[in-house]
Amino acid sequence: MTDNNGSQARARGSDGRPKPRHRGLRIGCFLAVVLILALLGVALWLLRTPLYKRFVLYPRYDRALAELKTRLAAPPDDGWTDFRSVVHSHSYLSHDSIGTPAEIVAAAKKVGIEAIFMTDHPTPDNRQLSHALSGDASGVIFFPGYESGENMAVFPGPVTGELNRLVQLLPLEKKFDNVAKRGGLVIYPHPEEGKRRWDIVNFHGMEIYNIHTDFKEVIAAKRVGEFLLEELVLGRRFPMLAFRAMQREPVEFLARWDDLNAKRHVIGTAGNDAHQNVRLALQRTEEGKLAVYFGVEEEPEAELGGVVGWLAGWVAEGTEEIWARQVDPYERSFAFVNTFLLAREHSPQALFEALAQGHNYVAFAGFLDPRGFRFSYRNGDVTAIMGDELAFQPGGSLHIRVPLETEIRLIRDGTLHSKYSDQEVTAPVTEPGLYRVEARFSVGGESWPWIYSSPIHLLSSDSPPG
Repeated sequence: MTDNNGSQARARGSDGRPKPRHRGLRIGCFLAVVLILALLGVALWLLRTPLYKRFVLYPRYDRALAELKTRLAAPPDDGWTDFRSVVHSHSYLSHDSIGTPAEIVAAAKKVGIEAIFMTDHPTPDNRQLSHALSGDASGVIFFPGYESGENMAVFPGPVTGELNRLVQLLPLEKKFDNVAKRGGLVIYPHPEEGKRRWDIVNFHGMEIYNIHTDFKEVIAAKRVGEFLLEELVLGRRFPMLAFRAMQREPVEFLARWDDLNAKRHVIGTAGNDAHQNVRLALQRTEEGKLAVYFGVEEEPEAELGGVVGWLAGWVAEGTEEIWARQVDPYERSFAFVNTFLLAREHSPQALFEALAQGHNYVAFAGFLDPRGFRFSYRNGDVTAIMGDELAFQPGGSLHIRVPLETEIRLIRDGTLHSKYSDQEVTAPVTEPGLYRVEARFSVGGESWPWIYSSPIHLLSSDSPPG
């Protein structure tokens, strides 16, 4: 009794209240709880949009897309095959990528890519051409090429001999002539570039969409933090939908393409611009500090200090790399959007000819498989497919087929000609013009772009030749 009473006496003052050091401990615990709750509240506030997408919106999209996939019709047995292709990809031969041929082939096989047009950045020794993947690799046909600041070129097979005249020589017109003499095609990448020489008449095509262009707009709008937060929460579970969060419809690029095709034949491709070089990593620097690394750069994007840096270091003490995420693995960039080539066979000659003729369409295949899309012209015994041009004659009609009933837009000379909600459409043609098709599908009441066809040019008597 004496000891207990003595302990109680030591724990409390003469007025019966707890001594100050015990009050301080309780207050400290209370403040710590308040701080943790406040930090949790801030985190939830910052993540409110990604979390809503992760647990509500994107699962709803996923269910709607799954239902649409059950309604896709098989491609017609018409002798044509839609070969899923990537036009614009980089590897370790570029200064801004470390992707290996094995990684590229594995990603292509996983996604179902049947052809890849490699476009590594030029080096002084032009190894982007001399060492490029070419020919068949495990069922994927590769074509060599390059992408420089102002242009991009692809070739039907290995490129040998003097290469400087293909890559470094100026002026551009002469360079483009040299590419054509080697059987190559010049395609303008990054249509957003303001200094692009659209007045030159010997380039062959342009990208009508480019993934990296969308990411540049995210950077310009200072939405990188928002994008990275969404990537952390959504990227693994919904890789295509997370990419779609930065997608912008290429309205101005399509208008440019229409304008160019009104003058001459210009092919349109999708720019996958695959690098596999956007990697976020939290790891230690050589000085032992914690830092965030972005891309393939050896220097950290930012060093972590304060409470965040201390907590991360305490949690992962003794670990060099704490966390890492590859934002743009090849399979993701390959899958999101594609150039589909219409050809009779899966051979280098047939696929390259299909691209050169514009027998192709661009589609966001990461959401719905567009294979079986057809756009053709018929007039008696005369038949043409997308990319063709022929003289207009009365009595003909355009025929459109999509793999499921959806919104179809027929575009003539850059403006909306007619709109349908159907799977197959026959549209009589009463006047010459440049005709192409856009197809869209609905997800949760939203209209998403799906397919952009190459045009069929029905020439009037005074139309310029292609």
